[in-house]
Amino acid sequence: MTPDQLNKFITIVFVTIDRNQAAKRFVRSVRRRYPKIPILAADQNGPTDAMTQFYRDHGVRALWLPYDCGLSFARNRAFEQIQTRYVMLADDDFIFTDVTELCSPIEVMELDRRIGFLGGRLIDIRGPRNGPKKRFVRRWEKHLFLDRRLNSLISVPIDYMPLESEKIAGHEVFRCDMTLNWGVMRRAVFSEKIRWDENIKINGEHEDFFLGLKTNSCWKVCYLPELLCDHEQPDVSGYHALRGRLDGRERLADKWGLTHHLELGVGLRNYENYLAFESVPLPLSQLNVVSHEPKTPLAPSPVSKKDPSKAEADQPSRDVFSDEQFSQMRRENAALHLALAQHKRRELALRQSWSWRLTKPLRVVAEKILRSFKAE
Repeated sequence: MTPDQLNKFITIVFVTIDRNQAAKRFVRSVRRRYPKIPILAADQNGPTDAMTQFYRDHGVRALWLPYDCGLSFARNRAFEQIQTRYVMLADDDFIFTDVTELCSPIEVMELDRRIGFLGGRLIDIRGPRNGPKKRFVRRWEKHLFLDRRLNSLISVPIDYMPLESEKIAGHEVFRCDMTLNWGVMRRAVFSEKIRWDENIKINGEHEDFFLGLKTNSCWKVCYLPELLCDHEQPDVSGYHALRGRLDGRERLADKWGLTHHLELGVGLRNYENYLAFESVPLPLSQLNVVSHEPKTPLAPSPVSKKDPSKAEADQPSRDVFSDEQFSQMRRENAALHLALAQHKRRELALRQSWSWRLTKPLRVVAEKILRSFKAE
């Protein structure tokens, strides 16, 4: 596929607020790689002379939106404006590089018309502003499961389960339910049922969108490791307060009837206090499972089909527990973490109480007396 053909197939969409410098950096990086590809900026800052001129000079179509209208509202308004067959979903802090290739996902999705969203891989760039930077691979390909009985959302990295992969047009893709906010989406997917929930401004809109895509449609979500882009967050005062709001998590929980979110490999979250974990995961060695770790940072390695009779011999040596021992370990571990969480909550409540604050001078005097006795 030639660049001229690509320009007729896809539009790049990004949402921005309070980060004009990041938006400019992103647009310039795109134009260096793809000089004529359509770009739509959903800008929540309102029109300014400087940004209006910048967008005009770089061939960007600007969609001016009310300040802090929300990521979901902005994306929905942007998608309503798009006429191309595909949409490249991006954020304003992404950076196109020489290896950012958009022809590959189009070739894959043209051959497999069942794929609705094809996600890629990000390279995080971290480090001090004027110091050396380090590069880290960011992956977010997960399977999503709703447990109605336990009112829980369970997200499982694809490496934890047998991998579903296939070769399409010479590119290896991996099946999943959710990817990063970096990928190509088929415009036909966007509909009354499949769109971003405008009641969720930020934090929670991602899981909600992919849960809706899985629940309300038959579209496939896949991961294409070779779809690459750099990601470097700028240090902008004021933006982190907007980005860190957690009320979106509460709306996600209310919408889907959730009380907990179990992230395998991370821990168990309670939606009433999302940043505090109720428990942390057991090591995989204690769970008596083998993780399917990727051989390279580019993509997980497909599980090879072997003779079942030889499977036991191929397994690495590890401790083997009986079902009873395994269950007992899990019970003890859960009880330990629950007791620790309850203790922390009681201590926090005590420190926030008036009685604790009013008796602080007496406690200080008592501690001094005890230290004097110990010194003698």
